[in-house]
Amino acid sequence: MSFILSEFDIEFVKLKIAKHSLEYHIDKTFFENFNNSDVLSSDVKVQVLLDRQESMLLLNIHGDGMLNMQCVRCLNDVSFNVKPNHKCIYHLNQENFNKNDNNPLDLDVVYLASNEFKINVAQYVYESFLTQIPMVVNCELENNKSCDSTMLEKLKGVSKNEREKGTDPRWDALKKLIDKK
Repeated sequence: MSFILSEFDIEFVKLKIAKHSLEYHIDKTFFENFNNSDVLSSDVKVQVLLDRQESMLLLNIHGDGMLNMQCVRCLNDVSFNVKPNHKCIYHLNQENFNKNDNNPLDLDVVYLASNEFKINVAQYVYESFLTQIPMVVNCELENNKSCDSTMLEKLKGVSKNEREKGTDPRWDALKKLIDKK
């Protein structure tokens, strides 16, 4: 585990039974640790509210900030607001609970063995961002901004040249093989 992700370790055995608040600043290096090269930069403040109880930990992850990614059409930088939200339950002493794998509510429930003393919330923080990133990032995400017309014209010219060239002769040979069947 890299150094940046170790910042998300929480040694829950040292915490009193009470509510605790932890704050993190998420930048580009956070996403690089998850091999996510789509995020060009970020400036997000994340707050992890941890409710330490006798037999469980309740985590509420909230954030607010900006992500900067690349438009898929014109390659301009696009900034948009994100407000990640995620909840997770950590059960302590797993042998005291019957885990039902068919229960869909168990998706965000983690069972910890009695010898575990810390958790790392980095994966859950990252997953909370994944639900905030649109499938297609384009300039329209920013208000009153349109794609770079110069770049779109260049792309139209490239695609027009490709159509004029015709198909690759290797594909034609493969199509003949399919037609023989």
